[in-house]
Amino acid sequence: MHKFLLIFILYSCSMLAQDKLFFANGTSRKGIIVTNAKDFIYFKITDTSRIEKISKSNLILMEDYKGNRYVFSQQDTQTNSIPHSQEKNKTLRNIFSAQPLAIFFGRANFAYERLSKDGRVGFLIPLIITFDPKFGNIFTADSNFNSVHVKGYGYITGLDLNFYSAKGETAKMFIGPRIRYGTDVAFYNTQGYSVQTQVGLKISRPDGKMSQSLSIGFGFVRIISSSSFGAINPKQSHAWYSLNYRFGIKW
Repeated sequence: MHKFLLIFILYSCSMLAQDKLFFANGTSRKGIIVTNAKDFIYFKITDTSRIEKISKSNLILMEDYKGNRYVFSQQDTQTNSIPHSQEKNKTLRNIFSAQPLAIFFGRANFAYERLSKDGRVGFLIPLIITFDPKFGNIFTADSNFNSVHVKGYGYITGLDLNFYSAKGETAKMFIGPRIRYGTDVAFYNTQGYSVQTQVGLKISRPDGKMSQSLSIGFGFVRIISSSSFGAINPKQSHAWYSLNYRFGIKW
């Protein structure tokens, strides 16, 4: 009988010995600490109750049933959590891209784009080297429709101003003006400038290393000079459009 009473007393004491959590708002709770993780405490009121996930940033002190105490520094928890949040939401703002399909039309097309801090606006500067593709001359021909190979290289540059939608994280629609100026060697060695409105879709995670975009532009081109054997009159404006696919690397 005495042994049974002693066991009962010890068992009752163990039941009374509970873990305690002291919160920064001045409250406290008693229960069972299941796991003491890096940033969270997994806690339950009784053996049969559900497990709760409690952030250490909300605690100032934890005391287990043995009397061991663990003090949490609010500065330490903030130091651990802030870089994780910043890393998660970090937006890579630089993109170097190329248009691989343009090479078949006598253009080596590269571009650098710089995004704003919120990723809503992009400033894109292209550098395009134009040349005669030498495999059939898609554009250039003389007055008798004989193929004419053009030697040398031309250069085109300009500016794109892209305004990205706030909706979507990976896929974003964009719209903005697109300006180009330079000489297209493959297209009758024509010099001029074009102004377009560009609409497109960019696929890229904010923290991803890769970027793809597909866009179409509508506008006009103003011819300054051309060696087109009369096929194109200089000093004239013509309707102009463009279809662009870019593949880029972000950092």
